[in-house]
Amino acid sequence: MRKLRPTALSAQPLAVTFIAALAALWLGLSSSRAFAYELERTASDVPLRWPGDPLEVRVNVARLPAALDADGVVRAADSALLAWVEQMPVALATRVTSFRNAEDNVLRPSDRVNTVDWVAREWDEEFDLRALALTVIAFDTRTGEILDADIAINGEYFDFAVALADDCAETFDLPGVLTHEFGHFLGMAHSGGHPEATMYPRSQACRDEQRSLDEDDIEGIQYLYE
Repeated sequence: MRKLRPTALSAQPLAVTFIAALAALWLGLSSSRAFAYELERTASDVPLRWPGDPLEVRVNVARLPAALDADGVVRAADSALLAWVEQMPVALATRVTSFRNAEDNVLRPSDRVNTVDWVAREWDEEFDLRALALTVIAFDTRTGEILDADIAINGEYFDFAVALADDCAETFDLPGVLTHEFGHFLGMAHSGGHPEATMYPRSQACRDEQRSLDEDDIEGIQYLYE
């Protein structure tokens, strides 16, 4: 009844195998639809979505690098989630708080506690090292109801900032990455054919466009929660 599904945002450049997968997605899009958004779905094509509020998220700030302020990261997570929720046609109450756990792996999709966690070591033992971040969703395979969603940030291989510096070189915009991942968190899939969308599956260093939803993203979240 419960199934887990990981979704990830990758840094450019990507391997050829991943680009080929995107090409297959683009070919599968309907030419009659003006929007490129896609939704996460069950095997029987039921969209994944949360059943209602309140929606609570806990941010683990115990393993943040010294360059990142805990309060700033929590505010970035709250703003990223609200960027989507404020576009929904239904009211959804949210609450984003912080906690500290420096020892345990808090990504437990079966515990019904939604978390954002910083992974500072051994990322490649669990996940694709090209991924900036990923979201793991537990859902009911019959109804599509999301039961739990956890976000992991790849702090081992990438540097992030809440506000990009003028002399930025290889730092990624954390609010933009979180906005993308919260799209997955709510049931959005990648918009493979729409580079301007927040849900486009690739991101570049020193760019912050993904923190602002594109028309394609808004159309998708409104359709999903209508």
